[in-house]
Amino acid sequence: MNLFEASERFFAAAGITKDRGYYRIYDNTFRNKGFTPKSMLEIGVYQGASTKTFATVYPELKIVALDLVKRDIDFGDSEADQGDQARLRSLCQSCFPDGIDLVIEDGAHISQLSRLSFEAMWPFLREGGLYIIEDWDTGYWDDWPDGSHYQNFPTPIQHGQVPRRLPSHDYGMVGFVKSLLDVTSDIRPKTMAPYMRNRWIRELTVCQGIAIAEKD
Repeated sequence: MNLFEASERFFAAAGITKDRGYYRIYDNTFRNKGFTPKSMLEIGVYQGASTKTFATVYPELKIVALDLVKRDIDFGDSEADQGDQARLRSLCQSCFPDGIDLVIEDGAHISQLSRLSFEAMWPFLREGGLYIIEDWDTGYWDDWPDGSHYQNFPTPIQHGQVPRRLPSHDYGMVGFVKSLLDVTSDIRPKTMAPYMRNRWIRELTVCQGIAIAEKD
């Protein structure tokens, strides 16, 4: 049984599970990479359907599930603020001393909070581990705290000069996901200059509503 099948069988009728397409993306990604997680940290669990789906498909998977609001579900002490980097680091150190295979970030969907979570937890992700960011398209929503309606920025060529910048919509989570490109490549200031910073991300896959970063 895969994640999509487990979600459909046990949780879809209750209407509290993830978008069905998300599980299809996870199943395809895991299968194509030969990826079987042994440890997982999930931020933002709501009623716990997705956490239970993973536990059903991967019974040996060690899961730590966190949420800002503690609800009446049997996950123990699961309260945490995703912007509290010290708390996140402490949890990673105590719960995953050998590193984490999979992080799913489905928290507030606020770019600054997602960035803080990423900076705190990425160092604990194992080589080849996956860091998944959900619902990044809130950055296109005008009624979201840090979102905005889609804005297209024209870049006309002036005086025959090719523009050096190609501005794009970068509000909220959209901007955060685009910023991950900066750590998906080795960076050097000139064509043949020494690299000034090495990449963190081996591969960045961006799908509708989901971004998946694989650690190098």
